[in-house]
Amino acid sequence: MPRIKMKKSTPGSNDGITTMLFEKDQEYDVHHELALAFITHMGVATQVRTRQPEPEETAVEMSAPETKEHPEPATLTEEEVEAESNESFEESDSENEADEPEVDLEPKSTRVYALAKELGCGWEVVIEIANKLGIEVKAAASGLTDSQVEKIKADFEK
Repeated sequence: MPRIKMKKSTPGSNDGITTMLFEKDQEYDVHHELALAFITHMGVATQVRTRQPEPEETAVEMSAPETKEHPEPATLTEEEVEAESNESFEESDSENEADEPEVDLEPKSTRVYALAKELGCGWEVVIEIANKLGIEVKAAASGLTDSQVEKIKADFEK
């Protein structure tokens, strides 16, 4: 990687993603393409060196790690494993029930504006009825589940 020294503060990207300010009189290790652009094309930098110096080789003595004897893990039967996993699943499921709001997993198949057209009213009326019933609807393009559509229709016919 070339090392350059900036003659002028200039924005640029060394990784192709993040833009940073390369400050005047500072040295930077940059990719070859960026160095070429700064030095040759823009004239805002000078090259200090072409590549980083090789690190000095040092002799390292390698030795095998000490081994410790580990006791064998307990072996469980399939029934014991299944029972433990069912218990932990039931515990975590009951803990999460109180924390999480109820989520409607039914697919959203009807848009508010389509229901309004079917009922012969404006989509604003459908949104007002839905919000009154506790159904969160924000726009005419919002989706409604079949059960929500039935609730809105029942309230509209009142």
